[in-house]
Amino acid sequence: MDIKRQSSIVLVGVLAVAMIFYALYQMNTSLTDKQATDNQSKVQSQPAKAPKVLTLTEQVNYEVRKHNESITVTLTMTDGIITSVKDIHSKTNPKSAEYQDEFESSISNLVIGKSISEVKLDAVSGASYTTAAFMQAIGKMKG
Repeated sequence: MDIKRQSSIVLVGVLAVAMIFYALYQMNTSLTDKQATDNQSKVQSQPAKAPKVLTLTEQVNYEVRKHNESITVTLTMTDGIITSVKDIHSKTNPKSAEYQDEFESSISNLVIGKSISEVKLDAVSGASYTTAAFMQAIGKMKG
């Protein structure tokens, strides 16, 4: 066999291999494009998930220097994050009422934006008894 013929056979073989690789590449590309289109259609066809809103309320009775007090705590959470807090106090003692008012004015900034498990408070605005009762209410909410 002469050199020209051998070169032609090698060239034909190389071209055949190149065409096979090109065909495989095209098949893979079209499958990937189809999968991407299918996935995009699935994403677009799914309705938006509604946020889960939960409101919990607990009441705790507590004693401050021989005066009975109570606090009712209501938390609203969206997807597990506290979005609002409301606390209602009995305010039976004028001195306790001062601390309770300070507590009320501060509590939102300390708990909104956190999950219920992240809420850990010691004494908010000096209202240690009120804070302890608030945390007791949170504990009841956790279950």
